[in-house]
Amino acid sequence: AGVGAPEGERSGDGGRRSLRLRVRDAPEDGFRLGHWPVVPSDCVLLEYHSEELGGGVFVSGCFDGPDEGVSGLAHLVSLGFVTLRVWEYSSLPSDGDDLTPAIVLRVRVEVMDQAFDACESLLEVARQPWRKSLMNVMAWVRPEVTTSAVMYGMDGLVPATDGDDDCDFSPKSDSQFDLAAFYEAVKPSTDAKLLEDELPDLLPHLRQYQLRAANWMVQREKRNTTVPSPNDDYVHHAPYCVPVDFISKNSRMFYNPFNGNVSLQPEPSPPYVSGGILADEMGLGKTVELLACIFAHRSTFSTDSVSQTRKEIDLISRQKRDRVECICGAASESSAYKGIWVQCDTCDAWQHGDCVGYSPKKDLTFDDDDVLSKNEKGTMKSKSRRQKRAKFSIAETEENYICAVCLELAEAAQTTVFSHATLIVCPSPILAQWHSEITR
Repeated sequence: AGVGAPEGERSGDGGRRSLRLRVRDAPEDGFRLGHWPVVPSDCVLLEYHSEELGGGVFVSGCFDGPDEGVSGLAHLVSLGFVTLRVWEYSSLPSDGDDLTPAIVLRVRVEVMDQAFDACESLLEVARQPWRKSLMNVMAWVRPEVTTSAVMYGMDGLVPATDGDDDCDFSPKSDSQFDLAAFYEAVKPSTDAKLLEDELPDLLPHLRQYQLRAANWMVQREKRNTTVPSPNDDYVHHAPYCVPVDFISKNSRMFYNPFNGNVSLQPEPSPPYVSGGILADEMGLGKTVELLACIFAHRSTFSTDSVSQTRKEIDLISRQKRDRVECICGAASESSAYKGIWVQCDTCDAWQHGDCVGYSPKKDLTFDDDDVLSKNEKGTMKSKSRRQKRAKFSIAETEENYICAVCLELAEAAQTTVFSHATLIVCPSPILAQWHSEITR
């Protein structure tokens, strides 16, 4: 498979250069729906033809890099997201009787506008198969941006890039995520404030770390509706993007090491994120800490915001369409039922009069007595609607009828419940544990 790179590029002295990537021995079934397989790095050949090398010499060689990075580079070149240019080359002396010189090419990887255009939507980037290729290429050509120090915003650990050929871009010792160091960094300080509220409804006496956790949660909840100050201890800015300087230019791009997004502008981050996550280890008492938070920060609201003049019918949101929906389970018309039908004035559902216990107070006059005698059943409908059905007679009446489901919804809508309850969403197996812990 041939992958295009800039061809016909002219050098400063007028010489012509041509670059091409060629992928060999790649599995054919690996190229599906935009996905590229990871092939050995020696299967991706860089073909270079230049008049500067003496009479149209053709050079073909392999990249010195990891399989994932080289395969990802070929993928991005094929999409037009990046392009390759020979920056410099040098010749090495031949070995023994081999008169063919060894050519070492230094290739420059350039990010194209098409890559930035494709990364405008973070949601779309997450769905694209080339996202992994972009992350693999960045981990190869710019490994310093994948270190935990850079990803988590520790300044002073990123080497400057000013075009110096001697810049060391080799992976540092902290290129792997240090879980122990991260855990120590996020542990709350022993100097953090404790919860000072009296909690007479809570039987256990909280430990010091539990009081710190409960106070932290209460402060997060209370500050949800206030504007934090610039020196707020609870304001954290997530490292959404890492600046990457371009070579030999006074410009940069921004790379998100978590999702592979690239942008010419830093991704905006909200100044404050409401809420939080209580992530204590098992056995440290998360349940009692949450109960302390609930007791210490009860919700308050005014009853004036709730209207007391609700109409039951206006609050029914059931779909209004002509259908059969009887309490006996019938969902279609059947000749087995010989009695009268009745239709709900709210949702238009037809039901068996015998099943719902409906009997008309007045004698009904149907539109077609002959049809009624043939089918041995009639249908009643309120005066607000009139409809003819095949093989059925319809009679209008002044009586109102609302089905049981609509009545239940109307009664529930009329009931205004003022509650200070906290909604706990959890898997059903944990529900019994929550109940027993709260009771205890």
